[in-house]
Amino acid sequence: MLWTDIRAYIDYGDRMHITAQALKCFQLCCDLTNKYCSIDPVTLDKRTGQVVILSKEEINIEIDPDGDWRFV
Repeated sequence: MLWTDIRAYIDYGDRMHITAQALKCFQLCCDLTNKYCSIDPVTLDKRTGQVVILSKEEINIEIDPDGDWRFV
């Protein structure tokens, strides 16, 4: 099952964003470790609601509550 399929099964509402964000965080952490990148801290920015993943010294990823992500 693809991640987009899993996301389609999630209930709509406040919980959807949190679950989509958690699934994307898990997927990105798996992708990073499959490429032999160590994951340093994974933290939640309470001001913005974004999950921040730091890997090595040059990879910084932010995940929005709706599951969209970007390199910083």
